[in-house]
Amino acid sequence: MLRPAKTPLYRQVFNAATVILAVHAAGAAVRYIELLPALRLDSLQFVVLIFALLAYTVVNTSLVVGVVAMTTPDMTFTQTLMRRSEGVGVEIATLSLGALVAVTVTATAPIALLFTIPPLLLLHRTVLSRQLVQEARIDAKTGVLNSAAWHLEATQTLDRARQRSNAALLLMIDLDRFKSINDTYGHLAGDEVLAALGQVLRAQVRGADVVGRFGGEEFVMLMPNLDRRVGVAEVTAIAERVRQAIADIRVEVDSPDGPITLNTVSASVGGAVYPHDGEVVTTLLGRADKALYAAKRAGRNRVRMVDSRGAAQLDDSDRESR
Repeated sequence: MLRPAKTPLYRQVFNAATVILAVHAAGAAVRYIELLPALRLDSLQFVVLIFALLAYTVVNTSLVVGVVAMTTPDMTFTQTLMRRSEGVGVEIATLSLGALVAVTVTATAPIALLFTIPPLLLLHRTVLSRQLVQEARIDAKTGVLNSAAWHLEATQTLDRARQRSNAALLLMIDLDRFKSINDTYGHLAGDEVLAALGQVLRAQVRGADVVGRFGGEEFVMLMPNLDRRVGVAEVTAIAERVRQAIADIRVEVDSPDGPITLNTVSASVGGAVYPHDGEVVTTLLGRADKALYAAKRAGRNRVRMVDSRGAAQLDDSDRESR
């Protein structure tokens, strides 16, 4: 059964690798400092802790921020570091508290360890608060951004596109005949389809793309870093790739006759291009929504884009269906 994972395996492996490399860097710093003959023994412990902390933080942060910057073309290393500054601060505070505990246990009376409990609890509360804020941005059923979080990130993405004179493609995606799935197989089956769709859409995005659930069975994607001269054929090909990935979804659901595999999931897609079809998120959504309904009228499971006049492109099948 196709289910979305909260954290993809490749990210888990990468996170583990960065921690291992950072720990080795901290260990190397400790061994180097201990070999310096100029340090007195009473100052050695303090210097070792400082250098180990710095080595761990620099290596771990550089690896994470560097990879994010390389996979997000519209973000420089410095910008990525600034966006992650809060997380880096929490990490430094955690390491510093760990160093304080180590010094307290080895150099002073163990009873002094009690004084480390209040800051430890406060730090734990801070981390939980950050996790809650992050979880509040994610739609629980699909694993993509919820509507409010998507609007905020999409607006910021368009601001960066404006600064770099790039184009961006906004897609509105609506599952075809989703109500019939709920009516035939139940709402739990419908949730399975939504979860599968969320996983497929997350697999289609690049580092800078923003995908969210607009409401019900409607989803939105904003794909920046396109050339200003991008044509209708090029953005249509991108949208077709997304539509085809949805058409390939296979979801196992329960039915009165036992488990069955749904292989008829499809979606209609409407698209608009920044800045040609609008310069703010709300305008682009309105234009893409018109194109989406043109795709619905044309028979569903197809793509329609906005033309240069801001109206949904229609072909003969659209006109005949009116």
